[in-house]
Amino acid sequence: MSKFESRLYEPPFWKKPSKATLALVIGLLFLSLGWLFRLAEWPRGYTLMVLGGALLFTHQRFDFRKKPKLGQELGDFLISSEGLQVLDRIISYSDINCLRLWYGDYHMKIIPSQHIGYYFHIGTENRFECELKDGSKVSHNFMVWNRNHETDLVKSIKYFYQNKILVFENGPKGRTFLGEDLSYEELQEFKSEYDLKTLGYKNIS
Repeated sequence: MSKFESRLYEPPFWKKPSKATLALVIGLLFLSLGWLFRLAEWPRGYTLMVLGGALLFTHQRFDFRKKPKLGQELGDFLISSEGLQVLDRIISYSDINCLRLWYGDYHMKIIPSQHIGYYFHIGTENRFECELKDGSKVSHNFMVWNRNHETDLVKSIKYFYQNKILVFENGPKGRTFLGEDLSYEELQEFKSEYDLKTLGYKNIS
């Protein structure tokens, strides 16, 4: 049987100030000093202004290959045919009203960027939120290590559909159903296959 085993984390965060911000500040400082030196007719003023200008034009490139910091590890996360394990808590599918899932990032995934070339994601950008029938919510970020691990996650979502739970999956393709972008006819077949009353045609942002 398919299952998804992972770990829960606090959300990732970016180190501040970034290298790009530091380069920008230094560039402005060089420009200012260079201008003052030129007013005082000191010989190195022009050189400082050139260096400052270069830093201003290229400062974003200093964040090339950057990655966020890993948040604090919290504990276990498991999706299986039995239900969910969230830390030390076992949640039965019969207690879940709705699942919202944001996924599509894995450890050291390369993210292209027009300004800096590319940077990395750390793998814990993925998040789930379970709305329980008692009105409470359980929400955490979790780790996905690679594409195979992501495949395990997508396969495990079927347990929610099999238990007739309303699921909103938001993956790399946007709103999907078991990772697939379905046509209207395919959606009706999917709904019939899992005997679902609704697929919830609304955004999950």
